[in-house]
Amino acid sequence: MVEKAKNTKAAFLNFDLEQTAMPEEIKVNKDEPEVELEIEHVYGYRTSDCVQNLRYSAEGKAVFMVASLGVIMDTDSLEQSFYGGK
Repeated sequence: MVEKAKNTKAAFLNFDLEQTAMPEEIKVNKDEPEVELEIEHVYGYRTSDCVQNLRYSAEGKAVFMVASLGVIMDTDSLEQSFYGGK
């Protein structure tokens, strides 16, 4: 029978380093990727431990943060503008 961990963070950190295989040599690739990604839409909004991080602009657009992106969303058309990253 598998018992579920009460604290998933603690369960994630509970592993045996002796059973972890580390590479002998790590090769660093400093080349830029050959393609660029384009953000189309951001899904998700963290609310469990964040408060007062949603505002509305003077134009009535929702302004909030998701991960490392600032998002301005037109709630009528559902179009988003992104700020941050590259």
